[in-house]
Amino acid sequence: MLQLLHIMEEWSATLENGGQIDTIYRYADFEKAFDKVPHQLKFQCYDLNVNVIQRIGSFLCYRKQRVKINGCYSKWTDVISGIPQGTILGPVLFIIYISDLSEICEQFVRIYLFADDAKLFKHLICDEDHEALQLGLNALQEWSDKWLLNLNILKCKIVFFGRNINKQLYLLCTRYTV
Repeated sequence: MLQLLHIMEEWSATLENGGQIDTIYRYADFEKAFDKVPHQLKFQCYDLNVNVIQRIGSFLCYRKQRVKINGCYSKWTDVISGIPQGTILGPVLFIIYISDLSEICEQFVRIYLFADDAKLFKHLICDEDHEALQLGLNALQEWSDKWLLNLNILKCKIVFFGRNINKQLYLLCTRYTV
């Protein structure tokens, strides 16, 4: 809720200066985000004690799972990726995993993250601002490819705010436009 208030305040103040705001909603909705996070988390970015890193590794690695259908169990299989949901550490580890995403995108656009969703937006005054939003989308895609989290393009929506709207097409994943 607090994020929504921050965005509304920022957009209201920005639109008072004219132009428009193009917003890409849910573009960073990662498909099965908690299930696909590799167990090699990016701890090198943080000054964490080696014992803490080892304990987190023990929490994530060497897990097994099986399925029960009609009273019959499948064979045990190794869980090679994912963060256990419903645990206290789950959301924290996911935040650590995506923590550099804001820095990557904010050189081009504004981004607000909430769990596995994001809002990317840009205050548009000139044509170069459309290009900056596209560069922000490209940066998000490159980050997603690098860190093995697929974007759920089907959930992507674009919203234009302002007067005298100039609707722009943006290229997503080099295969889709919105």
